[in-house]
Amino acid sequence: MLFSVIIPTHNSENYISKCLDSILIQKVKDFEIILIDDGNTDSTNKIILNYKKKYSNIRLYTNRVKGVSAARNLGITKSYGKYIIFVDSDDKIAPDLFNQLVPHCNANTDLIKYNAIYVGGSFSPDDDRFICKPFIKKNGSNALIDFCNQEKIFATPWMYCAKKEIYTNNHLFFPVGRVHEDVAIIPLLIAFSKTVTSINYIGYYYIQHSKSIMNDRSYEKKLSRAYDFLFHYDYLHKRIGNALGITLECKKIFFNYLSKRINCKIEHLLGKDRQKFITELSARNVDQWILDGQKIANKYH
Repeated sequence: MLFSVIIPTHNSENYISKCLDSILIQKVKDFEIILIDDGNTDSTNKIILNYKKKYSNIRLYTNRVKGVSAARNLGITKSYGKYIIFVDSDDKIAPDLFNQLVPHCNANTDLIKYNAIYVGGSFSPDDDRFICKPFIKKNGSNALIDFCNQEKIFATPWMYCAKKEIYTNNHLFFPVGRVHEDVAIIPLLIAFSKTVTSINYIGYYYIQHSKSIMNDRSYEKKLSRAYDFLFHYDYLHKRIGNALGITLECKKIFFNYLSKRINCKIEHLLGKDRQKFITELSARNVDQWILDGQKIANKYH
């Protein structure tokens, strides 16, 4: 089997049919769909079971409200495809995505990145934050440098088609119980890949709803998200050096990119929380990583 499409679901009755239809209309039929029930209490499971009766390549597993990371991890372990694709249950994929991916899969590319756009909502149709420049078969180190220097959003699992073995052989599983989980895994997925290709194709339609986790703007959530990001920052420092072929130049450019992102969390914090977080960043020499990485990154501009 070529593709395993993994879809975590949590009360997705209003979206799941359109999501599944966007996958089932693909011209390439060598795929399975793995749906994870992450505590559905609406009619999501009923809708899925109706699809399951019609399509033998659909499977449903229960996750008991462990969150999107645990759901994705379960999907990885249950998958049979050579390549893994993640889709959120309220989003859709482009009708020709699989067809665009096949030539690169046939070339045995480890990791293939495609672009995404916002659909609907209040976002500008010119918003290009998920649009990266194309390239063919760079190693993980050079690909990570390229993505960081473009200063686009690239650390999202639903913009990649990755060999399952990259996840399993390198124990790349999403951290459970934290947000910004993508930040902890996608840079490592790139770093551990021997060949990475970025294609000039919009393969994913992203819809952010008002009930999204990342749209919860309460102060407690902002504080929690800041420390989740700090957790991932430490995790990446421990692991990225283990990726074969990662250069010191790549490490400095990546942590320049990541350090600038974590510095942005300061502006969301107040009083003692703000000062405590600044102290945590100072203990990690975040400002020095920004300076060292910027000197190297300037060579690419």
